Amino acid sequence: KKALVALENKKLVQLKTTVERYREVFLALGFDLPPIAVPPRVRYSLDAETEALAGAHEGKKWIGIAPFAQHQGKIYPLEQMERVIGMLSQMPGVRLFVFGGGAAEREYGERMEEKYGSVVSVIGRIKLAREMELISHLDLMLSMDSSAMHMASLVATPVVSVWGATHPALGFLGYGCPPEGVVQLDLPCRPCSVYGQRRCKFGDYRCMRIPPQAVLDRVEECLSIRRAEEAGC
Repeated sequence: KKALVALENKKLVQLKTTVERYREVFLALGFDLPPIAVPPRVRYSLDAETEALAGAHEGKKWIGIAPFAQHQGKIYPLEQMERVIGMLSQMPGVRLFVFGGGAAEREYGERMEEKYGSVVSVIGRIKLAREMELISHLDLMLSMDSSAMHMASLVATPVVSVWGATHPALGFLGYGCPPEGVVQLDLPCRPCSVYGQRRCKFGDYRCMRIPPQAVLDRVEECLSIRRAEEAGC
């Protein structure tokens, strides 16, 4: 990991997933732990409150959007994310759900809801367990390198994840998430941090200068793959 985030002589190699690394520790300790299967697609029942908030799913594509993360180096600029939300909201038959927590994030979600008719902010409206149930019904989750990505991966909801200071090569991509869902820029400075807390040495987080159209294109590609799989192609 140190070689991956080194500022000089960086060695970009794919590490084992963190799940696999933990399994190896238990095996070394003498536990008989079988290979950990990729989570299957799961859909939990929605409670009445969440169902009323979400509305009817039939005939619509449900897309979750989790724009936030713990560190700035992992957050796609919110004004750019709003452009993505605006473009997604123009897609026919789409309902967008904004996930997050805290007052500032809730304000952002509510502003998106007021501005774009197809957006529903769930921030502060349903509890974490209810969020997990809703995520299990999404057709796709658009997230950062954050907990939302991992929550979606646990129920095999397709994920498009946006990466900046961190990198999937470090082994933290959602378990079972295919690399085709990753959106990132190839820069010599990336990754600069294992967890994203290191300040950008340039001060501008250029790793997150990803065109909104590139994010939109990846979402559309993943939705097309999902439609083909559902049709048995």
